[in-house]
Amino acid sequence: MNRFVNRTALVTGGSTGIGRVIAHHLAEQGAHVVITGRNEDTLKEAASHNERISFVVADVGHSEDVERTLAETRKRHGRLDILVNNAGVAPVAPLAAVDMSQYDSTFLVLIYQVVATIYFDKEAISVPLPFCSRLRRLPFVAGVCTAEC
Repeated sequence: MNRFVNRTALVTGGSTGIGRVIAHHLAEQGAHVVITGRNEDTLKEAASHNERISFVVADVGHSEDVERTLAETRKRHGRLDILVNNAGVAPVAPLAAVDMSQYDSTFLVLIYQVVATIYFDKEAISVPLPFCSRLRRLPFVAGVCTAEC
């Protein structure tokens, strides 16, 4: 099945775990996929398994990286149709032991990537909700936006 032929997807945190599985699923369904992460070696390895997957080394907690990633995605593929905000961090500690700087860091990565993407690429974020209801096969997607399906 090629549901995503002629679509371009961006998957943050796409080199490992759930993000990697989502990226490979989208590529197998025909999408051009750009994955992001902070470790170039891990990104190279993840992208090497499918020619439809490329990568950008980026930290979604930095606005200049988000802006550069969106520009690079458009340069390579001319468009952005699907956004999977999968990157995430969380302190490994009991809640009572988490200080505000750890909370701030977690919030920055989890929320900022959504806000920054909308800010830097308003064209790609025109129909955010209808697409989400059709991703029932993916057990958890932190945020998905698409221009059209």
